[in-house]
Amino acid sequence: MNGSTDHALLLTPTLLNRVAYAWANRPTAASYIPAPQYAYNSAGGPIRIARQSTGVYDVAFESLPGWGNNGLSSAAAVTAYGSSTIACSLASYASSPNRVVATVSCFNVVTKVSADSRFTVLIVGNQSVPAPSAFVFSGGGAPIPPPNPAWSWTSGNDAIAVSHNRGPGDYNVLLGTGNIPKSAQMVTASGGARRCNNAAGTSGDLRVRCYDLDGAASDERFWVVQVAGGLPDRRLGFAVANQPAAASYTPAASTAFNSSGDAIIATRSSVGRYAIAFAGLQKLAGHTEHVQVTSIGTSLSTCNVVNWGNSANRLRVLVECRNGAGQFVDSQYGVLVIE
Repeated sequence: MNGSTDHALLLTPTLLNRVAYAWANRPTAASYIPAPQYAYNSAGGPIRIARQSTGVYDVAFESLPGWGNNGLSSAAAVTAYGSSTIACSLASYASSPNRVVATVSCFNVVTKVSADSRFTVLIVGNQSVPAPSAFVFSGGGAPIPPPNPAWSWTSGNDAIAVSHNRGPGDYNVLLGTGNIPKSAQMVTASGGARRCNNAAGTSGDLRVRCYDLDGAASDERFWVVQVAGGLPDRRLGFAVANQPAAASYTPAASTAFNSSGDAIIATRSSVGRYAIAFAGLQKLAGHTEHVQVTSIGTSLSTCNVVNWGNSANRLRVLVECRNGAGQFVDSQYGVLVIE
């Protein structure tokens, strides 16, 4: 067997299974390794979190191929964790053939200064999630340049295209996957003290709106990670919670998925405070899982993961949403659970 064939055989498993995540739960620690029950690196390397300064953290996924001349690409999603007025963004993203470093920036939307916070961070590689999945890093001022192949990928037949609408910070994103809405679409702002929302999902695409530190519409960079159902050998669930004032309901089947095949129930306890339960998706002994949340709507809101855990035979995720001033507000949101 020649050397080039040996190389291809070694690369294929890495290419097709590049998923990593961490729950960063020690916001004032100088450096640490996250708890293994809430962290995963498909490459098998260690995960290290280092605090650069107040509210700024480097999360390094060692041995994880994030980019390479052999067609590798990757993307990230970030969500603030806990009941607070803090939001988190992806300040920067460095990917190489043997390491990924996601720098996360958190700030208080009321005081408008950097703030230490817990958060969740997810890394997804191309071809690591099933069709119709995709991701892209884009945004900024018009005209929008073509996506960089190091940070974009689609399982669809069409090219990814991002266009700037008339107002500041208003974008249309075509992910190339066509008329297949049954997927989770996570939106994360890029840069410090920025926020971006999934303003509206449509068939095969979405609208993104971004805001600056003061909550004004602003041209910003952003990440979109779309994950479809059907990951083999993994627990996976997602839903668009689109009835923000309803006490209890089942999210639309066209925008929800539960790998257990059981029900998904969304509830509201008070203004801006929600829970969403995935029956049959409860945490299993010796397994890990991860949660991301994104707010959905044409006005500025931020939704955090407050916590998640087992409730009988369900995995229950608590979510809180706040407006630009940090006050609780009813909002649509999207949630992704991935093992």
